[in-house]
Amino acid sequence: CIALPTLKLTKPEKAELQSGGAPGEEDDTVSLEPSRYACHVSSMTANKMLKLRHSAGEDSLRRWNARNLSRTYPEGTRIGSGNMDPLPLWLCGVQMVALNYQTPGPALLLNEGLFRSYNGGCGYVLK
Repeated sequence: CIALPTLKLTKPEKAELQSGGAPGEEDDTVSLEPSRYACHVSSMTANKMLKLRHSAGEDSLRRWNARNLSRTYPEGTRIGSGNMDPLPLWLCGVQMVALNYQTPGPALLLNEGLFRSYNGGCGYVLK
């Protein structure tokens, strides 16, 4: 197991997502030190990600997730142990969607079917 540093989205990153632009489009200055590295993970609840999908658009999130790692997890205040539908999150490019393996259901079947059939059953799908 590898521990990856988790970062919240910064205000400029949220603005970039909602404008649908690529980084550096607003100004031509180039930072020598990036705000994120390949190992940094944006981590948020599934509901926050779905709200961001609604406000920023699916294409913006796909472009963001093509350059950055992100993971989603269920709300901490949930009482039930059922799983959310991971498909809308995967379609936005989210690489890590937390699922409860103790509760069988359609979400786990979808997860099992996708990751067993692709790439030799190694557990991930190449972009």
